[in-house]
Amino acid sequence: MTKSLYCFLLITLAALPLKAAEVPSSLSAKEQQVKNLEEQLKKAVDDLNASLEKAHEQGEGANKDQLSEQTSTSLPAPDHSEAIVDALKNLTGRVEILEKKLEQPAPAKLVEQAPVSPKAELDKIREDAEKKANELAPKLATGTPAVAQYDQANALLKNKEYKKAADAFGTIMNEFPSDPYAVKSRVHLAEALQALGDFTKAEDMYTEALKTKMDDSLMIDCRLGLLEVNLALNKASEACSQITILQKEKLTENQLKRLKDSQGKAHCKKP
Repeated sequence: MTKSLYCFLLITLAALPLKAAEVPSSLSAKEQQVKNLEEQLKKAVDDLNASLEKAHEQGEGANKDQLSEQTSTSLPAPDHSEAIVDALKNLTGRVEILEKKLEQPAPAKLVEQAPVSPKAELDKIREDAEKKANELAPKLATGTPAVAQYDQANALLKNKEYKKAADAFGTIMNEFPSDPYAVKSRVHLAEALQALGDFTKAEDMYTEALKTKMDDSLMIDCRLGLLEVNLALNKASEACSQITILQKEKLTENQLKRLKDSQGKAHCKKP
């Protein structure tokens, strides 16, 4: 019985689909996994063969020891087929587990993220800062209600019609106080008042305008106008304060000329 079952098991094991394949020198992740599983299956078969040989040897030894007893007792020789069957079941279970693992797709490799260089990170920070600054800067949309009136008032200012220009800019500020062009109108109103010689009102307009957000070029024009008005009102200390601020700004050629002219009149003490 034992010998017949042993032969049957060897035939069964020989028929098991081991999915053996020639393994190339350069293995992919899937091929490496198949190789590993085949090695585990081979080990399981070797373990079974060892168990079968051990059981067969124990069976033969027991049969020799009990030959003398069979004459006095009618007990049959011990059957080790149960241990062999258990070993076969264990191997079958391990084969099923290995086959399921072979059917599973190989895990995808994690994509390594390239390290960010300090320069690239600094450029990103600078770009974000500039973007944020542009978002916070006041936008002068061409479709606002004050555009047409602003263009007319600005034309009057360029034509040196200062009284009409001052009235036009004042109207824009009163009718459209929240319009982006109201800020520019306040600065230009101060310029018109300055040209008319009303330095006190011009000073007030420049001072109020500087409390609002505006682009750098308009802010510099506003400070230059306030500097010139301060000098006209003999406010040397206030004028020197504006000069100190303007010296730190990036000026156009025309703005730089206005600053130098005012510096020659201010006679500020060097720090």
